[in-house]
Parts: sequence; C-alpha cells; structure tokens
Amino acid sequence: MRPREVLKFGEDLLGWQQTQPSCRAAINRAFLAAEHRCKSYIKEQFGSDLETSRHAVGSMLQATSDPDLKVIGTELSQLYGRRILADYDLSNKEIQRPAAAEDQIEAAKAIFDGLDRRGNIAPIDKNPMKKRIQDYLKANR
Repeated sequence: MRPREVLKFGEDLLGWQQTQPSCRAAINRAFLAAEHRCKSYIKEQFGSDLETSRHAVGSMLQATSDPDLKVIGTELSQLYGRRILADYDLSNKEIQRPAAAEDQIEAAKAIFDGLDRRGNIAPIDKNPMKKRIQDYLKANR
C-alpha cells in the first residue's frame, strides 16, 4: 500500500460519513500517510541505512539544514500532535469535528506537495544532511 492510498482512504472516510469516529480516524490516516511519505523520502534521498521506525520522522527532517525539509518536519510533528489528540483524547470536542479532519487531510497533502516540489537533494548536500540526521539519531537514542 502506498502513502497516497492511505491519505485517499482518510478522505473517503469523511465522504462516507462525518461522525466523530470517522473524523478521528481520518486524522489518524492523514498523519500515517504523511509519515510514510516522509519515511520514503528519507530512504530515497539518504539511503536505507537510516533507522526511521523508532524515531520521530518530523524531527529527523528538522535536523537537516534544508529550510523546506525543516518546514515539512515541523508540519509533520504538528500533524502527529493532532493525531495523538484524535486517538487518545476522547474528551476533545474540537478534534472530532469534520472541519478539523479536513484541515488535517489538507496538512498531509501539503506535506506530500512540499516533498514533491523539493525533489531530489543535490549530491553535494546529501552527505552533510545525512550527517546531521545521524547526529540527531545518536543524540536521541
């Protein structure tokens, strides 16, 4: 399954019904889609030797020297926070509104679009950026 399919499923959930559970589930899908897209980007650009499964992927992107990737990393971290609210704070009335779910789907789309616009990292920049990510990973074990 590809990340865009996960995002599409989140959108479909809202089109199917706009209940509190479907709104919360759509927010969850939006985050997971964006996170997997970012993980794929990291692996494509820096190689598969970077461990992305146990670390905050948004923070890994923020650790680079690239301004676009830092913004995307921040957006992903914010989306993660809203996903935690949607999944675990059942008393939060704001997060279960259809408008909130639509906002998070749009935020995930913005992450996809940002990575698509950013494209490939220049070879000369890859090693220094990878080193910054590795330093972040070492410091946050």
